[in-house]
Formats: sequence, C-alpha cells, structure tokens
Amino acid sequence: MTTISISLPEEQLEKQDMLLDATQALLAEMRSQVWLTEEEAAAHFKVSKSTFRRWLVDGWIRHYKYDGVLRFNRRELDEDFSRKALVRAANEPLLRKMPLPNARKQAAQ
Repeated sequence: MTTISISLPEEQLEKQDMLLDATQALLAEMRSQVWLTEEEAAAHFKVSKSTFRRWLVDGWIRHYKYDGVLRFNRRELDEDFSRKALVRAANEPLLRKMPLPNARKQAAQ
C-alpha cells in the first residue's frame, strides 16, 4: 500500500484552523441551548397554551419543527417576549387616546 502525503499552503492551513474553531464554538453554543416544548414554553411565560398559540400565529414567536414537533429556543423566546412587550408599551399611549367605537355611538345618542 502506498501512502501519499499532501502539503497545504500555510494560508489554507490557517483558514482550515479558523473554520474548525468556528465550528467547535457553534457546536458548543448549540449544546448549551435549552429547547422547550409548546407546553414548557407557555409555562415559562406563565400563560395558557391558547395565549401562547395566539402569539405564535401572530408571528411573535420564533419556532422550529423537528420530526413534526414544535420546539422553542428559550433564549429566543425571551428575546421575542421582550420585543413584544416593548412594542405593546410603545403602542399603549396611542391606544389610550383612541375612543372606543361603542363610546362614539353612546355619545351620539
């Protein structure tokens, strides 16, 4: 059996090492992430499953599907929840100034 040795240029060896380091860092981050089921995610926010599903349908919650089962990254859930709370807080002054449709009807009578 014959063995062939190939030598790569120094620049390619450095790129290969950088790629290996980046891959190992990504794998370590992925292993440290906590994945939740729908029930666990709703419990994490102390809301009902129907409320959590409404947020999901409204597009507020990032999710992933593995083997037909929804999974949620806890870190991303916390980010999404913070974003939702900030949007709601920013819109509250506008909502307070708008009269309700029923209030206009009653005022006209």
